[in-house]
Amino acid sequence: MSTPYRVKVRAAACVAAAALSLLLPAPASAQAAPPRALTVTVTDKQGGLVTRLEREAFTVLDGGRPSEIVSFAAGDMPATVGVLLDASASMGTARLGFVKAAVQGFLKGCHPSDEFFLIAFNHKPQLIQGMTDDPAVVLGAFDRYAGALPKGGTALYDALYLALNQAARGRHSKRVVLLITDGQDNRSLYKFEELRRQLKESDVTVYAVGIVDASSDSALGYGGRAVLEELAVMSGGRVFFPATERELNSSLAYLAVELRNQYVIGFAPAAEAQKDGWHEVRVKLGEVHAAGKKVKAVARARAGFYDVPPARRK
Repeated sequence: MSTPYRVKVRAAACVAAAALSLLLPAPASAQAAPPRALTVTVTDKQGGLVTRLEREAFTVLDGGRPSEIVSFAAGDMPATVGVLLDASASMGTARLGFVKAAVQGFLKGCHPSDEFFLIAFNHKPQLIQGMTDDPAVVLGAFDRYAGALPKGGTALYDALYLALNQAARGRHSKRVVLLITDGQDNRSLYKFEELRRQLKESDVTVYAVGIVDASSDSALGYGGRAVLEELAVMSGGRVFFPATERELNSSLAYLAVELRNQYVIGFAPAAEAQKDGWHEVRVKLGEVHAAGKKVKAVARARAGFYDVPPARRK
């Protein structure tokens, strides 16, 4: 058995993995529920990524009971990645400039086979660039939109709702939305509970970047922070609150590395769920060692899934 090791932000080499299309075998019988897939990130207490774990290190709990792991892949796997950009008045032209530089660094660090789309939003969301496997096309679309003066309110919930539906059309089973904003929602037609339900129904991981001022984060505020944290945690992602250009660059550089050093675990769901069809899922780890020493590590994944999603607003 290979020994796990930690990967920091500037790590370079990643472990090759089987294609996601081969991850989930057909159910054993027509009555059996189809396998589900979880994207799992493992970190140590310093935040370093823990890689090269074997499938035996993981236990998937569905409703508190262990589930059978039917497939396992680790390492460098391609993803469908949506970039969701706040272009409201509070962002300002200067701020959009250093956001572009950070996004450029992020795209450079992504898997060569990733596909991308770009959505910008102020008082309403707009799909600026549909699916493309060329990061340069994304940056070109970024320039065209950022050329106009940022203006208007912040329809964050509407924008993320659109992004979840766009990500569902991606060709990769691993799907991610990177949300970059500096404020709270104030213009959406969708309510937070509607967005929350849509996210729980999806298989998309949300990474949120809430830009704050070094002296004050009044535009984002406590409520804005709480919303971003809930969306990220629920989906198995994480949230960053950079106050400087350097911190923003560092956050997105780390994210690019994280996306290339994850685990995708296929498991057989439990036959029973909660009354509304919700399965609460948790991933536990066995003992993890690095350099001959036991490492305290934690596994991060989405909170669960629905058996049969409830009817939702179209």
